[in-house]
Amino acid sequence: MNLQAWLEASLAGRPLTDTVEPPALLAADADRVTDYVFETPGLPEMRGASAQLKALNDEGIRILLEEAGLPPAFVDDDPPGCLVYAAGGGVLALVPQSKAEPLRRAIERLYPERTGAATTTCVVLETTPEEVSHRFGELVKRAGHALRTAKGQKTALPFFELLPFVSRCAACNKRPTTQFLPPYPGEPPEPRCRVCAAKREEGQGRRSAWHKHLGIEEVPSDLEEIAEHSQGYIGVVYADGNGLGDWFQEATTPLEYRRRSRNVQQAVETALLEALRRIPLQQDPPFEVILVGGDDVLLIVPAGDALPVAHALCGQFGEAMAEDRLTMSAGVVIAECHTPVYFLRRLAADLLRSAKRRAGGEGDEGGPVSAVDFLVLKAQGTRSIEHAYECIRVGKERLILHHGPYTLEELERLLEQIQRGKQAGFPRSQLHALREALRLGRHASALTFLYQQARASDKAQAFLNEFARTWSDPVKETPPWRRSRRLREGVVEYRTPWADLVDLWDFMTAGGRDAAGIP
Repeated sequence: MNLQAWLEASLAGRPLTDTVEPPALLAADADRVTDYVFETPGLPEMRGASAQLKALNDEGIRILLEEAGLPPAFVDDDPPGCLVYAAGGGVLALVPQSKAEPLRRAIERLYPERTGAATTTCVVLETTPEEVSHRFGELVKRAGHALRTAKGQKTALPFFELLPFVSRCAACNKRPTTQFLPPYPGEPPEPRCRVCAAKREEGQGRRSAWHKHLGIEEVPSDLEEIAEHSQGYIGVVYADGNGLGDWFQEATTPLEYRRRSRNVQQAVETALLEALRRIPLQQDPPFEVILVGGDDVLLIVPAGDALPVAHALCGQFGEAMAEDRLTMSAGVVIAECHTPVYFLRRLAADLLRSAKRRAGGEGDEGGPVSAVDFLVLKAQGTRSIEHAYECIRVGKERLILHHGPYTLEELERLLEQIQRGKQAGFPRSQLHALREALRLGRHASALTFLYQQARASDKAQAFLNEFARTWSDPVKETPPWRRSRRLREGVVEYRTPWADLVDLWDFMTAGGRDAAGIP
């Protein structure tokens, strides 16, 4: 069988003959990617784990296709190949049915063989040329259901026996030590398992494509180097496209699916690069891109740059995909650099879901919106975003000391007002006094705000006046509160951006450091 002719016939939807083998869709997806990447807190290990998975997704799958005698290019290449999609740990490929099952087994072996711990799930869907060429989106939807079912039925995971006399890896603390790595300067050698040693070897000093694009020669060795630029705090930014799953499934052919995935990938990469360019590049590299896969991005930046970068990233993506009316949302966590990143990523994922719920509505012009939700983490006992946001019940009013999720326009206004308040020299004592007054209830805090507004200096008064005009409707509300929604039993919910403004105040500069286009 001429494989190139078979592929072209399958893509064109030509009827099967006795000499033409039916096609099959091979769908694979890496299992628990973030668990593998963030199981160790060291930045080199996270960077190395991400690089390992990217190499397996980009190169490992191509090698397996080539070994099976199949063209490893994409369906829109010249000549076309079997790959429809390959990004973010996910793979879609069209292969002859006779080669599908051996390839499935080879792909599922590939990840644990190369990494020792990461795994992937792969399924095979038998199909027809007619379905491939006319109903490809429906086929991909079926593949997604099959993948989720297969993942849920998995019981066997890589197992490492730990005998009582075996020392544990100093990084993951769950696998046996196999070697001692050379120490960092001034530190003793570190016992490491095979998996963590490979991650560190892959990630130590590795420059990502983003560092190369920006001309950065040295990458940060740990999170402390990033946090040095923002009072010991880092910002974890987790961004993802809104509604892209349904949009991809509207593609009727593999070529259309490939075109859409390529456009999204280019939009994400361009948006990320533009966002990173807004960070003031100093002698030490101030950021680390951990994951870029498909339409999602996870990166770590200095705390003061986190929200501006999230704003720029979502805004640039929305501009690039405006013709398709696609937007992006983000969750941002600001915390001390010694906070475990796997915990920060989980909080960022919760915030991202919150932002996506806001983005599910429509903007003032009737179109889709981008949204950002954030949390400044100060209490180490926080376990969820619901636990982090202070909520006060006073009679028939529910007061939430947080305003998010923010649309990009709202976030830009908030960041602008922080800068103007700092430029006006607004006293920090009054800033925090007003925040404390929020806990007294809506009426007491509103009186405190109006009192401070009346007695403030001209510059400080202008700052408070602008805040009141921006966030409160004088007909229905008194600043600093904004009516949100009516709940059950007649309870009315109010939110305030004042607490958010205070939380961000110390991380923002008055000189226009951010990426939101603020002077």
